Amino acid sequence: MNCDDFSGQFTVLSHFPESCLANFRQNLGLFLLQAGDLSADDSEFREAPRLKPLYAEAHYNLALALHQQGKEAESRAEFNKAYEISPELRNAPRR
Repeated sequence: MNCDDFSGQFTVLSHFPESCLANFRQNLGLFLLQAGDLSADDSEFREAPRLKPLYAEAHYNLALALHQQGKEAESRAEFNKAYEISPELRNAPRR
């Protein structure tokens, strides 16, 4: 197995509840964001709220990733979704 290519490696995760998968994808997105892989973390953060729509932190972190990519309109929309679900996130730092 080539360690640089993980495509299709998530099939084993399909046996877990979607809420658990959302947490996994959120954490993977955070890891990738910290590693500087902006395109990959965007896809992970997009998947997390799809799996768990009321997951405010996933919307918030997607907004941060989009902001880092210069996608300001999408970023604002995701920040607003996060704030609607969890108003206390308005006080969270924007990295």
